[in-house]
Amino acid sequence: MNPYRSVLRHRRLSLLLFGDFASKLGDGMLLVALPLLALDIHGPLSEALAVSLVLAAPTLLSLPIGLRVGLSRYRPDPKKVIAIDCLVRSTVLTTLSVLALREVLTLWPLFFAMLFGSVLRPIAGASRRLLATSMMDQKDRLAVNSVLGTNDSTAVYILGPSVAGILVVMTGSWLPMLLAGMSFLLLAGSLIGLPTPERTAPAGGRVQSGWEILRRTAGLWPLFFVAFCFNLLWGPVEVILPLFVRQDLGGSEAAYGFLMTSLGVGAVVGSISAAYLRKYPPAQVLTWLIVSFGLSLGLLATAQQIPVAFVAIAFGGLVWAPFVPVMYTLIQSRVPEGDQQPVLTFWSSGYNLAGPLGVLCGAPLVALLGTRGGMYLSAALTVSLVVPAVVAGRKLRTPKEGPVSVSG
Repeated sequence: MNPYRSVLRHRRLSLLLFGDFASKLGDGMLLVALPLLALDIHGPLSEALAVSLVLAAPTLLSLPIGLRVGLSRYRPDPKKVIAIDCLVRSTVLTTLSVLALREVLTLWPLFFAMLFGSVLRPIAGASRRLLATSMMDQKDRLAVNSVLGTNDSTAVYILGPSVAGILVVMTGSWLPMLLAGMSFLLLAGSLIGLPTPERTAPAGGRVQSGWEILRRTAGLWPLFFVAFCFNLLWGPVEVILPLFVRQDLGGSEAAYGFLMTSLGVGAVVGSISAAYLRKYPPAQVLTWLIVSFGLSLGLLATAQQIPVAFVAIAFGGLVWAPFVPVMYTLIQSRVPEGDQQPVLTFWSSGYNLAGPLGVLCGAPLVALLGTRGGMYLSAALTVSLVVPAVVAGRKLRTPKEGPVSVSG
């Protein structure tokens, strides 16, 4: 039976998922438009510093705020959070695109606009997941989370950058930014008429923070450690890959582009396939995925030729992509519905914070071990996460736990 059938037949959920896809297409266009715009208006700052500032701006405030909300007992209305985030980001991006078109935009206004315009992003992202999964039965949660993951893989990392690359050549950076702003209006429009998730009472009748819920739910805290480290260890590889292609494999910028496309294609296939893993215990699936991804990094580090690197990184994308939907489905299967919002907000903020921290470790790692050595270390440490993953799985393995699609 097709695990996506019930999801695709749900009209309102399909509209929300379409809005999610549209907004992530906008995010993907920004991955290209923002650094190119920063290069055009960097002023007295170095080009590298300008690009770093602009790309980091959307996370510098938003992730700490997301962590703070997850650590608090505040539980905002998911629909209102998503709507406000969409309107703020659409207004900011549309204004920036007009300023860029008129050639009056400078670096620091761009930096501060992206800094303050993205403050609700992690809270809205967690609210999106909560709103989407609340519209389906528990057995269909993995399918919903898989569609959300497929939107990431397809829109953010493949279609969005590709479309932006074409538009930048034709018009400059302003048009992709304008379209990105309009994409958030489509997401806001998909909320119209959508039922607000029922405010179920928290477990135990007392409102708790995400931190408190994690601590009292057996296995979730070790699982968070595993997820954080899993994302952290990919960060250095992002820094290493372009150097590895050029220095070790003798490839060009085009070869690096094809390598990243290979990663994206593997991730799309993996995201679509994630829902078919529902017949296996989720903690066991996460362990398999961790080991497989670590082995793919090891294979990549041993590659002497570009085709081998393509195969290795495509396999890495294939086994990396299901990790996130399976992870969130497992969390939701262990946390009562009334307690999910602060947990998802804290979890997504902490998980996404790990990536930039890992990127910061990339340069020192290359200086100490070189490109291959850095990847070997990331691969070995990733495989070693199987130990805390097994510990978390044992704590999560109660009489309640069944396949990924079953919460109780």
